Amino acid sequence: MKLRTYSRMNGNCLVPDKYEVPCPNGGEPFKLGRWVARKRALYRDMTRKGLVLESGGGGGDLSDGGSDSCSDLGGLDAERIAALDALGFVWVVRKSPTPG
Repeated sequence: MKLRTYSRMNGNCLVPDKYEVPCPNGGEPFKLGRWVARKRALYRDMTRKGLVLESGGGGGDLSDGGSDSCSDLGGLDAERIAALDALGFVWVVRKSPTPG
């Protein structure tokens, strides 16, 4: 899974917006930064709507298209939230103020 690999390499899940992972089959690169941003936006929308997110306690599915595909699969359910939490996913990112 691409986010898990990124986390191992960088020590966090703070993927830059424009970060891309080359596609192993030579297709378009997987836009991991956009994938992360979409998960954060979905989570924000769900919490604003007051949806209760309860995990089933399992490991959850972190599929982001798999190693042989560069498509963006998956929405955001309780199991995925739990799996991303376990990975150290940061749901709310605050932009640091611009100096000056």
